[in-house]
Amino acid sequence: MVRWTPVDRTLRRGRGLVLVVLLTSSPAFAQVDIVGLWGNIYHEDQPERIMPGPDVGDYLGIPLTPGGRLKALTWDASILTLPERQALPHPSTYSIRGPANLNITKEIDPVSLRLIAYRVAGTFGRADRTIWMDGRPHPPEEAAHTWAGFSTGRWEGNTLVVRTTHLKQGWLRRNGVAHSDRATLSERWMRHGNILTVMSVVYDPAYLAEPYVKTTDFVLNPYQPQNQGGGGGAFQIVDEIAGRPVGYVPHHLPDTNEQIKEFADREGLPLFATMGGPETMYPELVPRLAVWRRDLASKRAAELAEAKKVDPLMGTWKLDVARSTFEGRPPYARQLTFRLVGDAIRTTQDTNVVAQAGAIEGEAGSPVPAPRDRARVDYTAKYDGKDYPVVGAALETVSLRRIDARTVERLGKVDGKVVETTTMKQSADGNTLTVTTVGAAAPDGKPYERVEVYFRQDGGRLAGGR
Repeated sequence: MVRWTPVDRTLRRGRGLVLVVLLTSSPAFAQVDIVGLWGNIYHEDQPERIMPGPDVGDYLGIPLTPGGRLKALTWDASILTLPERQALPHPSTYSIRGPANLNITKEIDPVSLRLIAYRVAGTFGRADRTIWMDGRPHPPEEAAHTWAGFSTGRWEGNTLVVRTTHLKQGWLRRNGVAHSDRATLSERWMRHGNILTVMSVVYDPAYLAEPYVKTTDFVLNPYQPQNQGGGGGAFQIVDEIAGRPVGYVPHHLPDTNEQIKEFADREGLPLFATMGGPETMYPELVPRLAVWRRDLASKRAAELAEAKKVDPLMGTWKLDVARSTFEGRPPYARQLTFRLVGDAIRTTQDTNVVAQAGAIEGEAGSPVPAPRDRARVDYTAKYDGKDYPVVGAALETVSLRRIDARTVERLGKVDGKVVETTTMKQSADGNTLTVTTVGAAAPDGKPYERVEVYFRQDGGRLAGGR
């Protein structure tokens, strides 16, 4: 027989009480901790987030409203040269996408040790954020709006859920895609070992027809300097462009921004796809693109047939590298395209300058080149021997002169002097084009010669070219 003393009974009741508390109470803190120094992982969307940045006119997959689209189309990148715009902090809707090595700390009540807030520093322009965790309400709608906004958070399991209101008008991409001051931000901060993933969802009744979702990853880096990544030092404001009238604001009036066509032309896409909107986010866009490509191919075939009657040079030509002669390393791929533009000829030369960086359209499994791996020379001229400007080449102007029905001479000039002579000659059957170029390279005037042999490829194009 076991005899319980008063002390035994007290201890037993105490153990039971502790067990009940442990089984019924919820954790006061998260199961993970996001505090630390976090370095941004820029290989995600690197060309967009760092260099060269997103293209003007690339709103594909962004659920813009008509107002949001108009805001983007009237934006001019030169606005960032204005003194009052040079040092703008990044808003919370964009700050972790830009240059940011985060320094996350937490504020603890010194008596109860309850978590009061997380402090997030290290973003560009030091729009440091406070994520309140003590249950306080958001301020009234008429309260001040800031770059950081007002953020509150709560833990759902191992996920920190954050809601941010009271944001200034800001931007979502560096090509004019903006959000209004009515936007709100919902985030989920998730740590998996040494990786911190932040999923951001922006809601904006003015500029977004549907939520705009992005994810960004960081890696734990306790060795990073704590002042890195946030542009935390002093900014020097200067007059980047002199001579502007007082009060001038760079902009484009509606329907005047010709730059928006460049991305669509280069990628071979219709404007209804690149102008964004909810319809560009979903698979239903693919059949529309297929119909557009089919109709475009038919239209170009008809135009080319008519153009060949006027000039047999018209069409698309692909470089045969094996049959061509270059001084130095040859290009990986090159294509010439000739089109009639009124009574003039537009010539584009697209070159993939890095081996395996891209391919001719139609080669299955070939990678698509990034813009930095591709070079384009572009000019429009008449067969009148007059000088016309050229874009993308060391030449300043070119002039064209027809020698006979299948031969064209092109003179390239710098400072008004001929530095290069090119002869373009078609074969008798019209399917081969031999381009012979002789000239003198700057600055030492060393002579060079190359012979490029092309075969006709009507309807084809370099991947990404047009």
